[in-house]
Amino acid sequence: MNLILIITNPATANKTIIEMKGPDPNTTEVPGAKKRLLVGLAWLYLEGHRDIDCKLGIYYNNKSPNPYKNAKVFSYFNPNGGLLTQEQFWNYLGLNVNTYTELIQIFNLYGDKNKGRILNSFHNLIQ
Repeated sequence: MNLILIITNPATANKTIIEMKGPDPNTTEVPGAKKRLLVGLAWLYLEGHRDIDCKLGIYYNNKSPNPYKNAKVFSYFNPNGGLLTQEQFWNYLGLNVNTYTELIQIFNLYGDKNKGRILNSFHNLIQ
């Protein structure tokens, strides 16, 4: 599934277009992501918006805890110019430097409380 998210900052009216990809986008997906970002940018520009940012969001860093250095992505995107990975991505969406940590805590709490039910559901799904 391809998904573009457009966020508007209500205080400044700045628009940010985010293309979200999985942790290991291959070389055929990455040019498509860039094209979708450019189409989103053009669409907002035609609507009269001029304060627009574009970001590629990778919601999980499959190289954690080391920096994301996937050549498949870096040959198409500048990591210091609009590529958000893992903590950066979730903190950006949450407008809070603790969003990623809070999400992990929520997932861990949910998992601790519901581990048996989750495993049973997987077990029933496999049968």
